[in-house]
Amino acid sequence: MTAHAMTMDAAIEGPNSPAEARSESPPVAWRGYESPWVLAAIAAAPWPIWSLIALFGIPGGGVLPRSQGVLALALVLAVMGVWTHRPSGRSATRWFLTVLGTGLLGELLANALTDMGRAPGLGAASDLQRAGTIWLICVTVYEVAPIVAASARVARSERRSLPLDLTAHAGFLLAAAGAYAWQPTWGTSWFVSPWLAVAIALPLAAARSGPDREAATPTPHPRGGVLFGLAGLGWAMLGLVVVARLGMIRESLHDMRWGVEPADGVLLVIPMVSALLSSIAAAALLVRARAVRRTVSGTISEVGDGGVTIDRGGDEPTSVAIERGPLPVVGQRVTLIGAGVHPPGVGPFRDGAPQLRARRAWLGSPDELARSLRQRAARWLAWGAVGAFGVLLRLL
Repeated sequence: MTAHAMTMDAAIEGPNSPAEARSESPPVAWRGYESPWVLAAIAAAPWPIWSLIALFGIPGGGVLPRSQGVLALALVLAVMGVWTHRPSGRSATRWFLTVLGTGLLGELLANALTDMGRAPGLGAASDLQRAGTIWLICVTVYEVAPIVAASARVARSERRSLPLDLTAHAGFLLAAAGAYAWQPTWGTSWFVSPWLAVAIALPLAAARSGPDREAATPTPHPRGGVLFGLAGLGWAMLGLVVVARLGMIRESLHDMRWGVEPADGVLLVIPMVSALLSSIAAAALLVRARAVRRTVSGTISEVGDGGVTIDRGGDEPTSVAIERGPLPVVGQRVTLIGAGVHPPGVGPFRDGAPQLRARRAWLGSPDELARSLRQRAARWLAWGAVGAFGVLLRLL
């Protein structure tokens, strides 16, 4: 008997045919994991820390004049992965050392190719070489980081998300196209530098460098609607500052007409990426909040070994096997996350009645779960405004 098999107290009393079972319960949609966009937003959220690390190592930062920036960006990725996925101490150490070792090798290689910074390097390459190199660097960071995470046992396998993959690779192609169209001036001022392109790729790579993570679904706050007001106030204040300082912003953009130093470009794009990913994460949570309102829910009428029986109101009580998490008590209202009809797991021909299973039971109604997700979306909208203020500060 499997660990999650139900006893006779909570045996699955499914309908007579698979077709009837599928008509009673929607197919499995959301399994209760965080969206990859939320993970990417979490990775980019501490942008002041990432900016401080980049300031020490990116060329033009003025702190380490001989640094090529590879080690600094590797340090950002290493800390970003630990911050996002919170692995065990042993896995975190292996991940950290592997990423830093790779960054140190890249630093030594870059110094060798540029004669310790005295040769122009990639800035003197042709347009096609520059564009191809930047594209290759971004793809390498995005695709190799999950492999390193799997080898360090931060994740069991390389995490894939089609929307994230399509967006990331489209962004890498755009960065390569920008590098092809706008060559660096005087060899040091860039429009699209490799450091800037990697800074965009880092949170996307960090989002993939870990296991599926349980979505945060806290109990909604009774006054959680205030969060949307705070987020709206933050964006409104941002708009007022932009209008008031429009002349200074125009002057800053005019000064950038010949490009910027690599460090200035990275310090500008890091909060910009955080603001963008925070807004996308908020949109993803709002879409999820709308979808979960149709999730199966009911009141617990009986609790068995590894499963419950819920009263959905009007229908016959339904027995549900719960895969993970604590079981609720009788009388509680629950919403089933990851609910769906599964084929039977017993019998020589596996031809028994289909089973209704759920990944976990969340205490509360679907409307409360949706409200919890909306409140998280409001927090991300507010943090997106903070990131936008960071961009504005760089322009003033």
